[in-house]
Amino acid sequence: MSVKALGRFFKIVWLLLLMVLLYGLPLETQAFWFGAGEPLLKVNDSAYESSDFRIWWQEWREPESKLPKELTPFIEWVLLVQEARKMELEENREYRRKVEIFLKSRSLMMLKQEEVDNHLKEPAREVLWADYEKLYQPILELKILQVAEPAAAEEILDACVKGAEPKAAALAAGIIEPRFILRKGVRPHSVSEDFKPLFTASPEEGRFHLVAGGGGSFMVIEVVGKQVASDEDYEAQVEGLRKNYFRNLERKLNAALLDKLRQKYKPVIDEEAWAAIETLKAGDAALKKTVITIAELEIPAWQIVRLIENERKMFRDRQGQASMTIDNIKKLVLDNVLAQTLVGLEAHNRHYEKISPFKETYDFYCQRRLIKELENSVLWPQVVVNEADIKAEYERMVDHFSQSDEVEVAWVELADERLSQLITAELNQGRDFFKVMEPYFPQGVEYAREKEDRLRPDLRDIVSRLEPGQVSAPEKKGEKTFFVKLIRRLGGQHLPLTEVSEMLAGRMREERFVKARRELLETLKSRSQIVVKERTWRRLRQELQKEALNADKKSRKEGDAS
Repeated sequence: MSVKALGRFFKIVWLLLLMVLLYGLPLETQAFWFGAGEPLLKVNDSAYESSDFRIWWQEWREPESKLPKELTPFIEWVLLVQEARKMELEENREYRRKVEIFLKSRSLMMLKQEEVDNHLKEPAREVLWADYEKLYQPILELKILQVAEPAAAEEILDACVKGAEPKAAALAAGIIEPRFILRKGVRPHSVSEDFKPLFTASPEEGRFHLVAGGGGSFMVIEVVGKQVASDEDYEAQVEGLRKNYFRNLERKLNAALLDKLRQKYKPVIDEEAWAAIETLKAGDAALKKTVITIAELEIPAWQIVRLIENERKMFRDRQGQASMTIDNIKKLVLDNVLAQTLVGLEAHNRHYEKISPFKETYDFYCQRRLIKELENSVLWPQVVVNEADIKAEYERMVDHFSQSDEVEVAWVELADERLSQLITAELNQGRDFFKVMEPYFPQGVEYAREKEDRLRPDLRDIVSRLEPGQVSAPEKKGEKTFFVKLIRRLGGQHLPLTEVSEMLAGRMREERFVKARRELLETLKSRSQIVVKERTWRRLRQELQKEALNADKKSRKEGDAS
């Protein structure tokens, strides 16, 4: 066969082989080896790309997690999820409940981000300056005289306007000892509406004012100082102005969102049922009647009655009296029900769980909950720790629960060699340690009850060689001579089983759970077909390491800059 013919032969062979591969393999396998994306792993009938691992790693890792050298953690995750789905654990009530709570809470956060937070832009200086002038300017210094009788207050004000001094006017009006209170730094935002004319009046017209005070009294007020706007004062107030601006803007955006949702969902309120809601009693058939309808959601009277009662409890004063009328409470409840229901319905209907980037987070959470359901259904029931197990473990580890030895010890230290010889002679006669020391150390000997390993080193060395009741021979330590009596040792005690049983049981359960989980994974691996494209994995791992390194460098650079 010629070289040219041989080349044609191999082309035909490769073409046939390719057709067999393409048309003879299952579709998922074809996708794994020849499909779009970057194939990485095949576990049973499911193929996974590099992007799948990236998403999993982004969600799974902790800040201190290191990129695994092998695909093992991801493979084990996949195997557990597949097993949970095979067992139809997605139908478990607890699984559905937790997934629903997660989805609701995150959807509400994203709706708020979309409709409110994204529109909270930094205001221009001109906007804040206008608020500054309205809320913080001018700054007044006031001299205030409180007067009990309105007629006297009017008389004092009239006299002051005509030129009399405030104190003289007060005395003339019968105020025996007029007391004036000086208030500095008074701004428009910090006073009630009755004080507003003080800030808007011209200096010529607005020096004296009459304002109603608390308890039926009146205040004659003299404006003794006025400070106008300044850049320095504005800068001192700008943070408070920003907070106030964003608070008001957020309130407006929330109101606009609720108006939009009311138009979209058109809630229907049964006015007759609503009017009679507070008259309903336990057992009334009307408690089951629908009061509010929003889309396909129907809210019965009994739920509204319960909410109203809860609000009543909140708005009772210390004497148990209602601090709000029933109409105000009903309005508050209605507004809250409509707001929460409309926002919750809209958040649900936007299906954020189908849109990136939340889709990936939601899918990961569902898989994690599935694995938890598998563990709760299959693994934890296998983990049994009884009292006999705990007792056996305690006896095996009893030394770990020993309390450190304590020693009760007395000693003296002295530098006088002659005195040392006298004490030694008396002790050698068998006399009691404390009797011997008493005349020489009238202030008493040194004493300690301490864990032996916490004694000072020179003393610990001597004590370690003594038996309880024994007195040491004179021990020279540097310039000092020691006489030590070991009174007794208190040790060899153990924490009782009752104090450590709960800890032991928890640790044993955790160890047995880990063992059961490992055995389950080994079983799943043994009966599964797992194919890893090692070249793709090595390239992906290098990319992820490089990205992590660059991110770390960027973070350090930003930290240095700050």
